[in-house]
Amino acid sequence: MGEYIQSKYIVPFAKLHGIGNDLIFIDAEDLAKTEDGKLLLKHWHKFAPAISANLCHRHFGVGGDGLVLSLNLKDPSMRKLAEEWYGKAAQEADLAWTYTNSDGSWSDICGNGLRCLALWRHETGSEFTVVTAAGVAAMTYESEDAITALLDKPRLASKDIPCQLDAHESQLESVIRYPLKLKDRTLNVTLVNVGNPHCVIFEPDLLKQFKVELPVKGQVGSFFPKELAAIAQEIQKHKTFPENVNVEFVWPVSSKQANVLVWERGSGPTLACGTAALAVVVAGVLEGILERDTEIQLPGGKVNISWIEKTGQLEMRGPARIAFIGQCEIPAEVISALRNTCSVAGAK
Repeated sequence: MGEYIQSKYIVPFAKLHGIGNDLIFIDAEDLAKTEDGKLLLKHWHKFAPAISANLCHRHFGVGGDGLVLSLNLKDPSMRKLAEEWYGKAAQEADLAWTYTNSDGSWSDICGNGLRCLALWRHETGSEFTVVTAAGVAAMTYESEDAITALLDKPRLASKDIPCQLDAHESQLESVIRYPLKLKDRTLNVTLVNVGNPHCVIFEPDLLKQFKVELPVKGQVGSFFPKELAAIAQEIQKHKTFPENVNVEFVWPVSSKQANVLVWERGSGPTLACGTAALAVVVAGVLEGILERDTEIQLPGGKVNISWIEKTGQLEMRGPARIAFIGQCEIPAEVISALRNTCSVAGAK
């Protein structure tokens, strides 16, 4: 439970990972056990970015790619909070969450994070639903090696990515092999939104020069070729993407297998990204390269993706693991700013 230790606000946390994509989980019920915690939940969207950047720091914090706040909606107070955030979508769900990247930016969804949440909260049952900023995900837990997430249809229209294209192309129904002009090259990219935006690159003339053997071991980032890292960063800063974008480089092994490197929005090079795997399969089908049921090999491990033809929904199946549990400090400056915010609001 949340408590004070030597004048510091300490809360329990769990660190989990989905094939190397490591995330910090905090239970909203633990925060709700103290007055400061209740205030923090009320103002979570204001203070979560600073908390995430602090806790996710790999040298001065717990270390992770992102921070998840989990809400059990069996608790009426948690359901009320989730309804304030997500509206009617929260009325039928079992759990709710928020997800903040390691740099403090927000992300509506995280595929590996959903599997981790299913492992962490599987006492809820073998099947349950999670409401996110991107909609409701249906989860099935069989074992820590077999966790399935069923997600909404991908969004393909240019306005839904979102991306800013030339005036005569601004209302494209899909953006397939679009010639994206960079500083010293043009790359044909396919754009997909699966709850967050993705730029998928199948460019054999570029990628054949890089021999990427997956899975990898070693430091995060050490496996990512410098030239591709530079391209990914240039794409993320490109005027075409007003909300930034995740970038995937793809080496097809067959029509049912592909190796993928991901430069994640808000985190950089990552061992795994579940939504990237989803986006790669969608883009691969649109380009006629991959089949609807494809195994995606990421640096940290494999996930199996299905783009269901009948419904248009996306399904992801893969493992998750608990790395460790412990206690962490909510930064003192956050608690101080929180109290000041509430004092000012009270004075008014």
